[in-house]
Amino acid sequence: MCIRDREYDNLKLFLVGPKTSRFPSSKQLKTSQYFLKLEKWIQKNDLTGSIIFSGPVAYRKIPYYYVGCDLFIQPSPFETFGRAIFEAAAAGLPFICTQIGNKIPQYLPKSSGIFLKQLSGSELERAIKRILDNENDFKKWGLQAANQIGRYYSWRKIAKKYLKIYEEIIKN
Repeated sequence: MCIRDREYDNLKLFLVGPKTSRFPSSKQLKTSQYFLKLEKWIQKNDLTGSIIFSGPVAYRKIPYYYVGCDLFIQPSPFETFGRAIFEAAAAGLPFICTQIGNKIPQYLPKSSGIFLKQLSGSELERAIKRILDNENDFKKWGLQAANQIGRYYSWRKIAKKYLKIYEEIIKN
C-alpha cells in the first residue's frame, strides 16, 4: 500500500525552511537546485495540494510549528546532535529520524519515535505508516518523552549542573 492511498488522503507534508541557498562566493540568495527539483517532482506527481512550504521561520516561532503537527520527520543522515528532533520530542511529537552515527541518542526516549538505520523511501514509508496506524500509542509515548525531557533537560536542571561544575572548579 502506498502512502498516497485513500486511507491516508488527508495527509499534509509541511516543509519548514528556506527555498534558497547562500553560496560563499556570493552574497546573493539563489533558489537551491534541490528545491527546484523537488518542486518539479511535486508538480509531476500531482502533490501540490498536499505539500506546504513555510519558507524561513524565526526561531522564536518554531514551537508553534511543532504544536501544529502530528508527526516530525527528519530523515537527514548527517545530524551531529539532532536539535530539531530533541525540540520535537520535547513538544510531545512522535518522530522519525535516522540514527546519528549508527547510535540512538541517549537524550531521546526510544519509544517516542522510530530510528531508521538506513534512509530509504520504503523504510521511511513503513515508519510513517507504523506511526499513523498506532497514532494513540505514539501520542502517549510522545507526551511521556516530553515529560522526561522536561525533567532532565529544563533550563533550571542545566543551570544547576553548571553551578555544580563551577563550584567544583572553585574548590580545586
